[in-house]
Amino acid sequence: MNFTKYKHKYISVLIATFLIFTDYFTKIAAEKYIPKNITVTVIPHLIDFRFLKNDGAAFGMLDNARWVFMLATFVFIIIGAIYFLHLKKNQKFTCYVVMLILAGGIGNMVDRIFYGEVVDFITFGFMDFPSFNIADCCVVIGCFMWIISILFDVKNQKANTK
Repeated sequence: MNFTKYKHKYISVLIATFLIFTDYFTKIAAEKYIPKNITVTVIPHLIDFRFLKNDGAAFGMLDNARWVFMLATFVFIIIGAIYFLHLKKNQKFTCYVVMLILAGGIGNMVDRIFYGEVVDFITFGFMDFPSFNIADCCVVIGCFMWIISILFDVKNQKANTK
């Protein structure tokens, strides 16, 4: 693979690797420094930290289905990696979006493989919302960016056909 031709792919893999390690080390820090059953206010009325373990899906849904999530995540990662490898040079944005989503999937998969559950520690102080982690943020932000890009692409295609 020519480096300059596919530089965006290499950069997106580096970013994903950084995000996976960031997710991993923030979870270790959360387990070490956030007392059990205690909420630590980070930014009053905005962000709190509270250490929780989650054996379900994103945001604590569908508890006790570890193997289902591991299998689904594994299949998703393989399909996502194959899709990533087939992206063309002009699909830079999609390349970064796919890597963002894959980084989140891999981050939570590491927890499921080694610990049987996922560490969540970020909560919103202004609303009752399930706890989450960096990997969850990667998946949600990546999916949101992908939806927005699809909507703009559809809009641009309609404009070009007129």
